[in-house]
Amino acid sequence: MPNVNSFQTYSPVEDPIANAYEKCRGPGPEGMTQNLYFFGEGWKNSRWNRDVLARRVSEVVAQQENYRIPGPCLANDVILVCLQACLKQAQASWKRDKPRIHFSGERYETPEEAQARARTQEGVRSSSVRVYTRKATKYKTRLDALDELLKDSTLTTFTRRKWEFARDIVHNLGKDGQSSEDTDRDDDELPLVTTVPYYRRRIVGELLQEVDREAARLQWKAATLKGKHAVVRAGKIHRRSTIQSHRSVARKLPEALYHRGYLQSLTPYEKELLQINKEISMPMFEVDMFRQESNSEMEQDPE
Repeated sequence: MPNVNSFQTYSPVEDPIANAYEKCRGPGPEGMTQNLYFFGEGWKNSRWNRDVLARRVSEVVAQQENYRIPGPCLANDVILVCLQACLKQAQASWKRDKPRIHFSGERYETPEEAQARARTQEGVRSSSVRVYTRKATKYKTRLDALDELLKDSTLTTFTRRKWEFARDIVHNLGKDGQSSEDTDRDDDELPLVTTVPYYRRRIVGELLQEVDREAARLQWKAATLKGKHAVVRAGKIHRRSTIQSHRSVARKLPEALYHRGYLQSLTPYEKELLQINKEISMPMFEVDMFRQESNSEMEQDPE
């Protein structure tokens, strides 16, 4: 099967064949059609796709025996859920460049318009995946670096508290709360533009930049011990922008991690939707340097 997100050229079973089988008036998946999916109306719960997926589940179980993979196989229900998720993505990919009602609402798209829309949607999705992947990598790198720093028994009390505090911040922010790094092109070593979440407290970014420097130092140290040469990475441009992204705001964060100006701009209903976590307190924000930052932060608009 092609990549699950590249099903535009896939040829599913013809609608009349699947519909006839649904009504018990025709043959089911067999011969040349036994592995073809049905993508027409009612495809999700169709009798045709249920039979094809059931066969696929049996094939997955058999593959473990054929390749002598040790350990128990996944339960059939688990395999089925995974295959259903793949089927859903495949159908969405296949349908993406099929003509839909034009945005004017007065006609259907032409094939050319449908393909152009599909390419645009694919580009947006690809960009979103790149951003999330980089956020996930940054999240893991920061946690690993902080865990390594906290292993040092020679740390002063203040430094240990600072790294413990930083680890709590990274953990509570999660992957979505990390700053994103992206560029318009992936085929060149172009600088990555770092975009800080506009809803996030500014002092958090300063502390995490210090964590990033320590992470880079630890990586360089580990590479040196292994005799590896340093690799020149793409540069990073850190800049402020008045443009706010349309990405979802990370919900359920501790209140201390949100930009105060951002919180003040919300209506009571919007705050309720944010589901601010008031059970987690961050007492380190009460030390002098954080209190001073809080006062200056009130004078700035969230990025």
